Amino acid sequence: MKRVLCAVFALVMLFSMTACTGSGGGNEVDPTVEGYFSLPASGEYSDGIMLPQLEDAHVTVMMSIDWSNLESTNNPDDPYAQYLATLMWRDVYASQEGDVEIITITEDKMTDYVATQTASGTAPDILPANYDLTYPKWSAAGLTESIEKYAGHLQLDAKNPNNPEEDLYNHELMDKYFQWGGESHGAITLADVDRNFIVYNKTKFERAGQTDPLTLWEKGEWNWTNFVKTAKAMTNDTDFGFTGWALFPYFAPYPMAALDQETGKVTLSIDDTKYMRYMTEVYNLYQTEKAARCDYSLQSWSTLFPAGTDAMVQTTAAGYKRIVEAATRMEGDTFGIAPVPVFDPTGETESIATATLWAYSIAAAAENPIGAATYIRLETLVSRNVQATLKGNTWLDKNLTEAEKAMMEEVKDDPVCVEMIRGIGDCYLGIVDAQIVPAMYYVATQESVQAIFDSQKSALQAQFDEFNATVEEVAAEAAAKAEAENAG
Repeated sequence: MKRVLCAVFALVMLFSMTACTGSGGGNEVDPTVEGYFSLPASGEYSDGIMLPQLEDAHVTVMMSIDWSNLESTNNPDDPYAQYLATLMWRDVYASQEGDVEIITITEDKMTDYVATQTASGTAPDILPANYDLTYPKWSAAGLTESIEKYAGHLQLDAKNPNNPEEDLYNHELMDKYFQWGGESHGAITLADVDRNFIVYNKTKFERAGQTDPLTLWEKGEWNWTNFVKTAKAMTNDTDFGFTGWALFPYFAPYPMAALDQETGKVTLSIDDTKYMRYMTEVYNLYQTEKAARCDYSLQSWSTLFPAGTDAMVQTTAAGYKRIVEAATRMEGDTFGIAPVPVFDPTGETESIATATLWAYSIAAAAENPIGAATYIRLETLVSRNVQATLKGNTWLDKNLTEAEKAMMEEVKDDPVCVEMIRGIGDCYLGIVDAQIVPAMYYVATQESVQAIFDSQKSALQAQFDEFNATVEEVAAEAAAKAEAENAG
């Protein structure tokens, strides 16, 4: 989206005299007062959850799906905390016609929608916060609010009721990945990191007589060097050792973009020696070793892989579940799961998995920010109850081998890399996915990886420069506004 940040900035500044930061819908009660959380939630997974008295119990949340989609896809064996929390909210605040209203906006229109609504003085109370779409550009444009402003309503410093040794919120990830201006702009409602793993076709490995990834990991030999050797050994005339999009440039163990949390400015990292070494090795896997599927059909891995095409893919634990279930319906192959290999060419000694983080932001122009904070707290508590109740009985618990369970436990605290380049201007759709990916992953090429990246470096840097200029403009406007208010 060309020059989207500057457009957002212009809209917000144009209507700055009339924009509101949210009145809280009259919900001005001090949440630290004893008895504030006095209304018991009811329904499945509601144990121990209390909600506050609210004058305004209507909360809006922006998503790309609607309620009927959420309702139809909720699985009782693996329930959505959002679905359950919405039902609880509607029940507790029924006398007030309380609701968690979903405002459905397609992802490609979200930024324009939030910017326009913010400029006119109101926006959905709760916004998605993720690296695929919103962060850091929405915070940079002044569209999100510090969640610490509503710490009491969120119970931001509370412990997990089901495990008093654990924080209710994952502050380590929130502080590392959702900081803006020294404060967090994203509340992560889930406890676990959604990290990537290697999923492999166990049937193919057994037939080929090759050592599988989990066995190599158990031997301490699961690194990039052996991953490449394994992929080559599992490649033949029709199948490849690896498929899918998880080795694309924005799924590296090193980020393409670095954020200075103090200044809010971003730096392009593709000249970093570790990043370019990683991309060179990936290029060699596809273009030199020809051990990874190098055509557009790799985009269809989620259907082709469960049907028995290719040997390895990289996805999340939820992705593994979908693969196994799809293969079971087809009475097809069996599959296994292992960690992402250690990237030994740069001297790494532990795996660095790419990961996806999902969080909620409170809109700067929310009409009911206190209601928003209260709802985010509810969904977080529900997710912890679900986690505690299903412990030992989840799909993974029932379907992983003992060796796989031990692996999952051992790697759960290993480092992850969360890439933010998707939230910087048009870097993702307009440049990386439109230019770099087709040249490197869809066709055989003689062009070097350095040349492929160099051809897009200036375009990427221009997007970074534009982003940083907007950060400066927003900061200057905020400083001027604060000075005027102090003078008045």
